[in-house]
Amino acid sequence: MNSVMIERLWEKVGAEDDLWFIGDFAFGPKAKEESWLRTIFGQLPGARRHLVVGNHDGAPTQALPWDSVSWLVEVNDPISDIATWGADPSKLSCHSLAKKVKKTPDH
Repeated sequence: MNSVMIERLWEKVGAEDDLWFIGDFAFGPKAKEESWLRTIFGQLPGARRHLVVGNHDGAPTQALPWDSVSWLVEVNDPISDIATWGADPSKLSCHSLAKKVKKTPDH
C-alpha cells in the first residue's frame, strides 16, 4: 500500500511543489523504526516537505528532515477549493481541525 500511495503523490506533486502532510505521516509498528521512516521519506516528491503534527507523529517522524514541522499552520493557497464549513480554506490547517469546528446545518 505504501508504494501505491507514493505513486499517487508523484502523479500530483510536481518537482517544485510543496508537499504538506496534515498529520499521521506514518502509523503502525514500523512508524517507530527510523530506517523505515527515512526510506519512505526519501521517496516523497516535491521540492519542500512539511509536517503538521498529528497524534500518530512521534519523535522519529518529527525528526525526519522536514522543511517545517508545526502543530498548526497558516498557508495562502488562492487556488484551493476545499470546503471547510465556512472557514477560509486557504488559511488554516491542523490535524484535528475537523474535530474542533462546529458543522453548520448546510454542511
